[in-house]
Amino acid sequence: MAKEYVSKTISSKQPQILEYNLPMKGKVQYYEARLLFFTENRVAIFIRNITERKQAEEELLKTKDEQALILNSVSELISYQDRELKIVWANNAAGESVGLSYEQLIGRHCYEIWAQRDSPCIDCPVLNSIETKEFQKQERTTPDGRSWIIRATPVKDPNGNVIGAVETTLEITERKKAEQQIKESEEKFRRICESIPDLFFLVSEDSTILEYRGKVEHLYAPPKELMGKRMADVVPSNLGQEILKKIRETIATKKPQILEYILPIRGKEQCYEARHLFFSKEQVAIFLRDITERKLTEKELKESEEKYRTLFKISGNSCLH
Repeated sequence: MAKEYVSKTISSKQPQILEYNLPMKGKVQYYEARLLFFTENRVAIFIRNITERKQAEEELLKTKDEQALILNSVSELISYQDRELKIVWANNAAGESVGLSYEQLIGRHCYEIWAQRDSPCIDCPVLNSIETKEFQKQERTTPDGRSWIIRATPVKDPNGNVIGAVETTLEITERKKAEQQIKESEEKFRRICESIPDLFFLVSEDSTILEYRGKVEHLYAPPKELMGKRMADVVPSNLGQEILKKIRETIATKKPQILEYILPIRGKEQCYEARHLFFSKEQVAIFLRDITERKLTEKELKESEEKYRTLFKISGNSCLH
């Protein structure tokens, strides 16, 4: 190898560089040999030890490989952009999001790749981060209908000048859809509750009142004395324990539970039927219906039947005489 470099130096009369390693005292040492043309058949060779430089280069390469491994292991789209919003580097996820390799992103503007524009997006978080020198965060929807959380962090040189920004983007399309479904479900549930003439309470596992719907005149206590309070503490003790028991049974079985009870409302005893319905693993929906009239009707019917049986018994005995 050395002879080849010497011959090449003499024939070309141009400097040649050769790097090699040798075992020295049990350790591998790296050297750089610079061959310079001296005369027609002579070459000057300058050798220096470059072991530390080679070790530093290997460490740097190892660090870059580790960084690439980490960046390509995350699901977030990560890219480093210069002040003109051109992509300097990006991870695999960034390329995969648009069906390209990360190499195909390098040198292109971010807005042409993801926003399909020929100019920066309005209120661009990356541009804002570069201009303000501060961290920026936004939610955006791209033309293909996908939703994203975008975070931009400015990158500064040793003198404190902003030279670009790192953009981290996480797709939240499914989360946004789920949030919309929950919102629509809650709205539907709210409309249903508002259309029901009965009292409605949403309570936690320990009977804390989280929400209610219904006419104030049907409440056992004013709203401000109910919200955030445990139902078991608001009503009479015995009834409170019965309600708490039904709430826990509803959560445990996920099946409706019914409880009938009597409460004094504005000086009069009112009869109620409470239907406990499973709402979530920590919440129960309670629909209260005033059944006072039904109970009075049942009582009157029972008394009427009792009077009829008594009258029939008396009439039967008279006939026997």
